Amino acid sequence: MTADGLARLRAHRAGADDWGVPLALLRRPVITLVLAVSLLTPAIAGSAPDVILVGDSVTAGWGASENDRAWPSLLRSGVTVDAIAGATSAAFLGRSWSARTVVIELGINDYAQSVPASAYGADVRLLVNSVHANRVVLVVPYLVAVDRAARSWNSYADELTSIARVDPRVVVVDLRTAFGPPSTWLLASDLIHPNDRGHAVIAHLVAEAIAIRETGSSHPPRIAREEATSRVPCRTTVQA
Repeated sequence: MTADGLARLRAHRAGADDWGVPLALLRRPVITLVLAVSLLTPAIAGSAPDVILVGDSVTAGWGASENDRAWPSLLRSGVTVDAIAGATSAAFLGRSWSARTVVIELGINDYAQSVPASAYGADVRLLVNSVHANRVVLVVPYLVAVDRAARSWNSYADELTSIARVDPRVVVVDLRTAFGPPSTWLLASDLIHPNDRGHAVIAHLVAEAIAIRETGSSHPPRIAREEATSRVPCRTTVQA
């Protein structure tokens, strides 16, 4: 276990709250999550250097109480972040990235700004094609409190899974199941950005997806939510 992991474990044994919420509220699920992130990090760091995270304000850490509680900081040291708050996928067109693994977290602003799902999918395809990496992780955003009744959130997610089906480098992390309907359990008060718990969930699921790519997976790709969401503190399983 890393020194940081040991420090967090000692803090828990002393009754401290490592994630900014009362231990009496979360208890064992949060302890499990802390240890999962702490123990998984060294394995990723040892076999997959050079991770680039591309995204919007979620990847920039908005909603976290401190920078070190944002999901990029929880993944591992040495992660490069390329994030633009408020950006749609089109904002990154013309860029390219070279790394062992590239994670792309975009779509909330496309949805909020009524970008058609087909245009969103076309833009993400161009971004994936501009990536020079052994692995690409596409993150399906969680539901946010934005009224776009005429547009189906699922249609945006379908665009990402369709990309994964034709590109063997790609694995999809689907945050919809883990987060559920918008609420302050995993989201900040704006019901758009993740809170500390939400950032920890994203870090755990992305780490799972990177591990899937490292160890090899069958094609069509595995969807990370199938294996991972049962081990993170979703509202339906931990409320007392």
